[in-house]
Amino acid sequence: MLRPETAYEWSAGVVYSPKWLKGLTLSVDYWNISLRSIPAILGAQFIVDNGNVLPGLVQRAPTSIPGELGPITLVIDPRFNVAGVSLDGIDYEAIYISTPRSLAVPIGPADLHN
Repeated sequence: MLRPETAYEWSAGVVYSPKWLKGLTLSVDYWNISLRSIPAILGAQFIVDNGNVLPGLVQRAPTSIPGELGPITLVIDPRFNVAGVSLDGIDYEAIYISTPRSLAVPIGPADLHN
């Protein structure tokens, strides 16, 4: 029977804006996501290879040779909550905003009658 998948996530981060360099902002974030009980299909070959662990999912026809398994007639591949994944990472950013003082043109009285 399928159950809803679950996710757990958390993150932590730091932001630094030094007073000695106006316009600079540095940030670093660590994040972690854990997904559990993800529904997955096992696949027919996996079920056949592991029939002793997954009883009742492989049906076989009778055989006339004693001790030998009969030919496979049906493989049942149900969905199970068997998969999971954990992810984590680091995001970082550096931003520098400055005013273009070197391009500034002073505005003042102008004499247009020359």
